[in-house]
Amino acid sequence: MQQNERQRVLSWLALVCISWLACAASAAESVGVAIISDGPQYQLQDVEDIFVEELIALTDNVFDIAFKQVPADWSLASVDAAMRKAYADPDIDMVLVLGFAANQLVVSRSEFPKPTFLPLVFNADLLDAPTSRIGSGRRNLNYLADRVPFREDLRTFQRVSRFQNAALITDSVILEAIPQGPDIVREQGQGVRFTFIGHDGSNHDLVTAIPDDIDAVLLGGLPRMPPALFDQLLTDLAKRRLPTFSLVSESEVQRGALAADIVQTDYRRTARRNALSMQAVLLGERTEDQPIGYDGKRRLTINMTTARMIGISPTFDVLSEADLIDAQSVTSGPTLTLENVAAMAVASNLDLATSRFDVSIGEQDVLEARSNLLPQVNLGASYVIRRDEALARTPGFAERTSSGVATLTQPLFVEGARSGFRQQELLQVGREAALEVVRLDSIFNATTAYLQALRAQNQLTIQQQNLALTKSNLELAQDRVRAGSASNADIYRWQASLATARSPVLSALAAQQQAYDELSRQLNRKLGTVPSLEMPASDAPFITSAKEFDGLINNPRRFDWFADFVVEQGLGNSPELAQLQAQIDATARDVLARKRAFWAPDVSLQAQYTDSLDASGLGSGTAVDQINDWSVSLNASWPLFDSGNRRSQLSRSRLLQRQLSTSRDAVAQRIEQNIRAGLLAAQASYANIAYSEQSAEASRRNLDLVSDAYRQGTVSIIDLLDAQNQSLQADLSANNAIHDFLLNIMSLQRAANSFDFLLSPEAKASRAAALLDYITQKEAQRQAAGALP
Repeated sequence: MQQNERQRVLSWLALVCISWLACAASAAESVGVAIISDGPQYQLQDVEDIFVEELIALTDNVFDIAFKQVPADWSLASVDAAMRKAYADPDIDMVLVLGFAANQLVVSRSEFPKPTFLPLVFNADLLDAPTSRIGSGRRNLNYLADRVPFREDLRTFQRVSRFQNAALITDSVILEAIPQGPDIVREQGQGVRFTFIGHDGSNHDLVTAIPDDIDAVLLGGLPRMPPALFDQLLTDLAKRRLPTFSLVSESEVQRGALAADIVQTDYRRTARRNALSMQAVLLGERTEDQPIGYDGKRRLTINMTTARMIGISPTFDVLSEADLIDAQSVTSGPTLTLENVAAMAVASNLDLATSRFDVSIGEQDVLEARSNLLPQVNLGASYVIRRDEALARTPGFAERTSSGVATLTQPLFVEGARSGFRQQELLQVGREAALEVVRLDSIFNATTAYLQALRAQNQLTIQQQNLALTKSNLELAQDRVRAGSASNADIYRWQASLATARSPVLSALAAQQQAYDELSRQLNRKLGTVPSLEMPASDAPFITSAKEFDGLINNPRRFDWFADFVVEQGLGNSPELAQLQAQIDATARDVLARKRAFWAPDVSLQAQYTDSLDASGLGSGTAVDQINDWSVSLNASWPLFDSGNRRSQLSRSRLLQRQLSTSRDAVAQRIEQNIRAGLLAAQASYANIAYSEQSAEASRRNLDLVSDAYRQGTVSIIDLLDAQNQSLQADLSANNAIHDFLLNIMSLQRAANSFDFLLSPEAKASRAAALLDYITQKEAQRQAAGALP
């Protein structure tokens, strides 16, 4: 019974509400609103709908708004005629002017017979618009205009690029509407000489009208210019290397203008503000008492592509403050990935190229040592003049003789030469291992520089986002002060925070270029260039899938087996150990040679042929002069006593062999330690990725909540500053976490002497299978030993 009673009450309340709404709708007062437009235009085409929607939404069920279009035709006369027509129409109660040019033309009228609303006034100062303490002060007039004076825009533009002679290009109807405008512009121009160029809607070639001495162009609104021709105008101005500043919005900077200091007008917000004023008048308030001013959203925006095209380089102070479009310089070369960075380092790194010369030089050392075991052939010639006449008369001794000698020497058993050749062969193996060390180091250094450059890019982006957020919060504080819900202390605090936030941006800019230069050096590219970088996936460096890696890194028992496998692989692949082993083997061969030196002679075969080529003078002509001689000898020699030199050399070689063996053990121990340390670092940083991302997400949500609460006035500025700083630190930590993990993986793979991401698909699959088999065998051994599963 109670349930039925409750349903009857609810039904009765619903019927009452429906009846009330029906009565209210039937009682809505009819109001006629004339909409004055400029005529056909390319800009603001959808703005009219926004203003109509906001007015209907605000006055629905109270006033029945009937709209009537009264278009003009892009002239002062046609706008004046449209206004007179609207004022004379008995069905029109209010006039809403939505033409951009018409707003400027109408605001300076002396009389407004009916409530008139001008929500798109460009600049009240330039138009000499009427004003009182709050409203316009002129009967039946309300307008909305940005309170920022023209001189402030000009001062901002001068910070981007200094200029003395400027051209102000705008629609000719606007110039016609403000005959006093040029004088006001010059008054606020701070010494800048202005030339005014009007656009009549038909002649779009405005560049030819710009004098040669102009060094900057200000765009004051060109609503009749087709978008394609407007873009061409910006391109032509850039070709003339003229800095172009928009007085309208940053959307023109997006299209190619150099800079603007005002964001795109929020027409929805402006339309709502205008609807509130119209509603107040409909409810009995005076039109001239409605607010007329608002502070436009100021934000310096610079198109860096245009800046580079025209050769302008804004200061770091300006860059840290502005929103930058295409902030990165033009990238050079292909997009860099983890794989091609490694390949480019192997192909181009200068340190690696230098080490290749060591190997080539070593090859010549091997050939030189080998030559001591091969036959040696020498040719000699002699020419003799004898001054002893008595000897010259002796048969066989001519006064002048010449002869040639050919000698062949073949070592048969020369232990020193054999040992030297073998040692050079082993040392060459060590040089090739040393080259592999440099190759691995080059890959590690290049990939590390690549990841550091990515980190620096993201750090800069985060700091720039924080700077932009600080600017937005400053604007929010200014809105709250104007609404009376906060004091100027909030503005001062945010201004201080804004100044503080610029410093990290400058530091991040410098760090980014330093990281780019380090990467360029590792790849032997021109320093100062900007590479295009592609962020690798977090599992890109592995031979296993992300799920398999997660199972290895997060399970303590499997992690230990994984470490054992990597250590075993790393020791087996170590070029450092291979280099030391080659030196140990070379030293062992030297020890053998030192031992043999005590008893093994050096044996060589020598053959010599002598040919008497010529004889002349006294004593010549005998048979002895024509004798050719040859000989063959087998030589053997060994030292009997060297004062202990051989024994000292043998002891030295043995000590060197022991030293190298000890060094090899130390290096193997250090390699194992580095691998295990790298695995532990990777394990920690891998887990930190998820934690830092969760922290960043929670901090962003908290910042959103606190921002909304600050906007509503329920929390203090201290709470918002704290939330913003917490979110910034969390974002920086999240960025560091992923890069720290990838950097740890690079360190681990360098310690293990194998970069898995460079393996072929077949090699990756083979190594992954070997790893999983190793883990499976360990698990089987453990269970066979009776351990709990």
